[in-house]
Amino acid sequence: MKNLTPLRFPGNKRWLVNYVENFITYHKLDRSIAEPYGGSASISISLLEMGIVNKAYINDKDFMIYAFWYSVFNLNQEFIEKIEEMSTNITIEKYYEFKKFYKIFMNSKVKYGDKDMLKYASTFLFLNRTSYSGIIKGGPLGGRNQESKYKIYCRFRDSNIVNKIKYLYKFKKQVVLSNLDGLRFIKNFSNKHSNSLLYIDPPYFKAGKDLYSFYFNREDHKKLATLLSNKIISPWLVSYDNNEFIKNLYSNKGVFNDKVLSNQNIYLPKQYLISSHKRVVYEILFSNKKIPPL
Repeated sequence: MKNLTPLRFPGNKRWLVNYVENFITYHKLDRSIAEPYGGSASISISLLEMGIVNKAYINDKDFMIYAFWYSVFNLNQEFIEKIEEMSTNITIEKYYEFKKFYKIFMNSKVKYGDKDMLKYASTFLFLNRTSYSGIIKGGPLGGRNQESKYKIYCRFRDSNIVNKIKYLYKFKKQVVLSNLDGLRFIKNFSNKHSNSLLYIDPPYFKAGKDLYSFYFNREDHKKLATLLSNKIISPWLVSYDNNEFIKNLYSNKGVFNDKVLSNQNIYLPKQYLISSHKRVVYEILFSNKKIPPL
């Protein structure tokens, strides 16, 4: 499955899309999917393209990610023009100009407004495409002195990005966007959709602080596990980087109360390790539904 989104993220789950498709069809779920931690939304967009779902609910607490998706679906032509304008000046100086604005924005207490949505979206896209591995908290491609053979502009091919932005617009009527805290989104969605999949891909446990603007500490991971085990009726599938803390958290019967286990007639943990075909990336999956064979 080709990558339909122009965003680059560590831990992108596009390689997992066929498994999520299998999960939906195996359990005869409704043709909609929700991603509380949307990011590049590669699972949702791919499933829309495949026709497996006809509605995707994409949420992200990071307002700049929300602004990106808002601009894709609501300011498409203006966004394309902005990208074409940016592509004429992909320099290290421009990188640090955007990075400065990004830091000021992230530390600001000012209420967000739609009038500057394109500025937020273009800032995020520029930094995402010019930062190493798409990690905005990291440094620029090519380094500060641009001594690497991979220069700052090497991942910013405007024609490729523009083509993807144009193509994504076809899903405008099938996508519902939100900018909520992930836990709040999960609760809201579950109250309205009892047979639609919540695909939950929270920030990585091990390196989350280094990768994301909105990362999880241990308490955040515990809150998510507790919420899912106690209050969520929607079918959910969680993917994590494989580690003992998360395995113990989701295997602990203090987290998964016995009523949920017996009422659902399931045995937890239901988990699989899956390796990416490009490099060895082990993900562990948990669910309140039976996890189908790979």
